[in-house]
Amino acid sequence: MNLSGFSLRRPVTVIVATLAVMVLGLVSLPRLKLDFLPKMELPFIAVWIP
Repeated sequence: MNLSGFSLRRPVTVIVATLAVMVLGLVSLPRLKLDFLPKMELPFIAVWIP
């Protein structure tokens, strides 16, 4: 059973599943935390030879 065969036999199920994924994406979108400039501490090593 492949996706195209399933979609042709049960189009309503595929449409409902697609709409459910879209609604879940729209609900979760405002809850995402977006940080444009995150605070980062980059490790570094310095070698000084006099």
